[in-house]
Order: sequence, then C-alpha cells, then structure tokens
Amino acid sequence: ALVIFYLLIILFRYVRMTVVIEFSPMLTAIIPSAWILCLRFGLWFFCVIKYSRRAAAEQTFDISFCTIPELDAVCVIYRRFIYWLCTIGNIPLGQPPPNMNVAYRKPMILVRSQLLAHRSDPENEDSAIVGWSLKMCYGNYHQNHRRGLAAVVEGWHASYREFPVDPARIHDLHRWLMDPIHRDLFRYEGVALKATEILSWDNGRLHDPLRQPHELEVPQSMQLTKVFSLRCARDGNGQLTLYLTTMAGEELAPMTASGADLVADLCYRVSVEGHEGFQVKVALPDGQTLDSLDPKKPLSEAFQTFMD
Repeated sequence: ALVIFYLLIILFRYVRMTVVIEFSPMLTAIIPSAWILCLRFGLWFFCVIKYSRRAAAEQTFDISFCTIPELDAVCVIYRRFIYWLCTIGNIPLGQPPPNMNVAYRKPMILVRSQLLAHRSDPENEDSAIVGWSLKMCYGNYHQNHRRGLAAVVEGWHASYREFPVDPARIHDLHRWLMDPIHRDLFRYEGVALKATEILSWDNGRLHDPLRQPHELEVPQSMQLTKVFSLRCARDGNGQLTLYLTTMAGEELAPMTASGADLVADLCYRVSVEGHEGFQVKVALPDGQTLDSLDPKKPLSEAFQTFMD
C-alpha cells in the first residue's frame, strides 16, 4: 500500500500537491519508508528475473555425496541445498537418538540407502534403463505435539529422499559406496535393477539391521564393462554424427547430436543406450575417454581436434 501511495505521489501532480498541503507532517515519516520498500521490491524483482533465466538455461547441475566420519554423518549437496543425515547404527526401539537434543534439532537418522534403476516403462522390467537415483531412507524422532489439527504421536517416523545420479557415473558411485567406511556411514545396501529388488520402507522397517556385504547380491551387469571407440563427423549445418564401434569391429547405429550439446548429454545417452547396467567406456581418437572430459563443455569444442 505504501508503494502504491508513493507512486501516486510521483506520477500525478494534483495528488502530490494535495498530499503536500494536507499531509506534509505525515510525509516526513512515510516517504523514506516507501522509498526503501520500492528499492527492496525492485531488488527482489531483479533477482527473480536474473536467477529464473539462469535456472531455465541450465543444462546440467552438480550433485555431491560426502561423508563426515568424525561426526558420524553424511551430506548431499544438491541444487544449492545441503541435506545432512546422521548415522547412529541401528535405530533404538522406542528410544530417542542418543546424545541429541531432539526437540531442537530433529535430526534425520539414516537407516539405509540403495541405488535404484528407473526404466522407460516402470511396469515392464525388460524395458530400457533411463535413469538412476540413490534412495536414502531415514527416521525422525517426534515428541508429542500438534501439527495443525492433527496430533503427532511420539516415536520414530519413517521417511526418505531420492537423489538423481548420472548414469555415466553410477558405477563409480557404487564402488565408492561399497568402500567399508563409506558403506557404514551411508548404510548402503546395494543396487536394485528391478522393482522387486527395491527394499521396502515404512515404520515397520525402521529398526531392521544393516545387511552385511556377503548378503548383498551385485547384478552381474554391474560388474562388466563395454568399451567403444568413437568417430565424429560434422555436416555444413553444424550437426554432428557420432559412430560407436565395439572392440570386435561392430559399428552401432549412428547417433546425431548438436554441436551445442554438452559432453554430459552424450555421456548420458551412451550409458543408457540399451546397455542394461553395464559400465560403458568410450575411447576417443586422441587417446582420452569420454568421461574424462569436462562434462559442461560443448561437443563442438570437445571434439574439434579430431572431427571429420
């Protein structure tokens, strides 16, 4: 209301004169406040426009999985947010987390995590894998209180979050999570290629013990690697044609891409191109591998030294 009032004073001369005559003592206090509000509104509007455009134009994003052994905690840094989860081993039945001010912190206590494959047709387990995520299941301990009209019962409550994982990096993350230190902190329980392999999660599973490494069955495809060589040609319109050849000399169907596509885009495409969980390595003519390049670099720049 103050902003509108101030704009009326600026834009309409007769309103300005009337206000100055009738309300000059009041203006001494109102105008500075209205001016500050206008500046804050303008700054907010500028930030909304600037960062919404940046977010819309963003082709890739970074996600980091970290361990903090000295604090018995892990964190995930994703889209400018930090998700902090504590590890205390198996959750005590009917008891709050030890050595924590639960009423103040309400920490997320990690119970288990699992890598999940996402298929093009969730109902068909033979359809292609098009993405991956790390499902992190955790519990919160709530004391008796009311949330709106509903009463929250004291005790443990199960919840979870899923974080996307680049298919081109899924095997690296799996090996990192299988390291004993990382596995204990992330309470990692392997890979689910099919919906039937996903561990159930609800309040009844909160106190399940962590499965040991010898109890985990790693899919055979996750232990194998396919290697291809790449050849690239560009037409007059800047369109790229990519040829992948197996070590046995068999050439796959050509793929097309734009020179503005990123290395990360191509890594994703070759990783999910019907390889069913296999690790895929692409050797470039200059001796490098595709996954060793800067993922945010355009293909036209990354391939310029060996493009036909």
